[in-house]
Amino acid sequence: MEDAALSAFAVFFSHSPSFLDSQVRMQQQLGRNNAASLFGVHEIPCDNQIRNLLDPVLPETLYPVMAEMGDTLYQQGDLAGFRSINDTLRITLDGTDFFSSEKISCARCRETRLKNGRVLHRHMAVTPVLVAPGQANALPLPPEFVQPQDGQDKQDCEWAASARWLAR
Repeated sequence: MEDAALSAFAVFFSHSPSFLDSQVRMQQQLGRNNAASLFGVHEIPCDNQIRNLLDPVLPETLYPVMAEMGDTLYQQGDLAGFRSINDTLRITLDGTDFFSSEKISCARCRETRLKNGRVLHRHMAVTPVLVAPGQANALPLPPEFVQPQDGQDKQDCEWAASARWLAR
């Protein structure tokens, strides 16, 4: 599980379309790889194994880790470069689809009826990020997922998810 999580995280630090494949090839050619030396991965899992291990893990499981990282950045003064007018922090919110299929669905999918009558099953989220002018880095914050049904007559949307995130 640890290798799968570290490998999934390591993908964000590569410019390769297939980080894991490039690491396997590097291991074969050089006898070492960045996944091990930079991220502490013991055995490079395949894409399917990462999905099998990580898909059942609820994203909310990582929220305490993200909060601890944010607290550490705050305590060490690393957020000073993100301060703006009146010592405030700027946060951008953007909605994104991260899964869609006409064939595969789950209880957490949002459904969109297409003009051809078919149903598109989607996972969507609002992804907040701490930003500042002139700051080369951005800090991701815990997302808010668009729910399949928000208890109202119509389906949930990015606006409602953004409102929930701000309230939380």
